[in-house]
This record gives sequence, C-alpha cells and structure tokens, in this order.
Amino acid sequence: MQVNPQYAENKDVRHWIELHGIRLRRHQGAVWAYVPTPCSALTPEGMCGLQGQPERPELCATFPEGQWQLNELEFMGASCTYSFPSSTRSTGT
Repeated sequence: MQVNPQYAENKDVRHWIELHGIRLRRHQGAVWAYVPTPCSALTPEGMCGLQGQPERPELCATFPEGQWQLNELEFMGASCTYSFPSSTRSTGT
C-alpha cells in the first residue's frame, strides 16, 4: 500500500517501521509499504475463500495488473504463485 513519503525520509520512523516487519520501497516517485501478512481468507489449498462473495475486496479481482507487480513482490521478499504467460511474437521473415 502507498504510504506517506515521510515514513521513508525520517530515519527514526523508518527504523521503527522496519523493526515491526514492514518493508518500505520507493517506486515511481511514491513510497510503498509491504506488510508480510498472509490473507486470512485463503483456504488450506491456497484458494480465495471469498470468491464470488460481496465481502471480497475489489482489489483482489484486479491484482496483479501486470508482471511488474509480481516483480515488485519478489523484490520485497514475497512471492506469488500467479504468473503471466509470456507473449510469443513471430518475426515473419
């Protein structure tokens, strides 16, 4: 989630945040926080337990928007089992 840039600029605040397991990352001029908390709605099989329910956040339906978001997760030390198929282009020689 996007957070106030001052969280990263103030050494004491940043240190406190990082001591609590939250990682801060600058990306495209903004500061983002990664809170490594697993989703409480995941089933033991790793599926969404809220699929098709009104309680399911809309963000869950749109994430990830692209491979870049999965790359960001990996940079933050997290992982995701989702992947985008690689596009194959024919060069038509």
